[in-house]
Amino acid sequence: MNEPNLQPWQIFHIALKAFGPKIISACFGNKASKYSRSGYDWAQDPTYTTKRCRNPLEMTHDFFSRLVAAGYGYVVRSAIRYLETTLEPDLKIPSPKGLLSTVEKEMLADYPALNAYHQAIKDDCQIEKIKACEQEAVDEIRRTTIKVEQERGEQ
Repeated sequence: MNEPNLQPWQIFHIALKAFGPKIISACFGNKASKYSRSGYDWAQDPTYTTKRCRNPLEMTHDFFSRLVAAGYGYVVRSAIRYLETTLEPDLKIPSPKGLLSTVEKEMLADYPALNAYHQAIKDDCQIEKIKACEQEAVDEIRRTTIKVEQERGEQ
């Protein structure tokens, strides 16, 4: 049974019904006074409101998008795995793979990921597996680029 994806405002709308605006505002560091509107603002359907208030989920999404654009998709993936521990507390979170000591080592580290991607295509794997291998290869190449930028910036 496929459930539709909820929009961020819908998640806050459900939370507003479950906990009330003070608790929601307090969870995100806003002053939880009787005059606080954050919980209500975040739960409003943007189609029917004149005051648009970005909620913490939208801001987190933007933050993650910036990390991905900067080549840190592997960090975002690790953060999402961390968030999954709210549903599965025993879930093991692998640490994000850091940069290697030299550009040459980073370049060599690209090959296994590219090979796994090509092998998944040759083995006629499911598209999800192919996309996962593709993302791993892209992340490896981005780490190499980041290392090149670091070394050239230090020279």
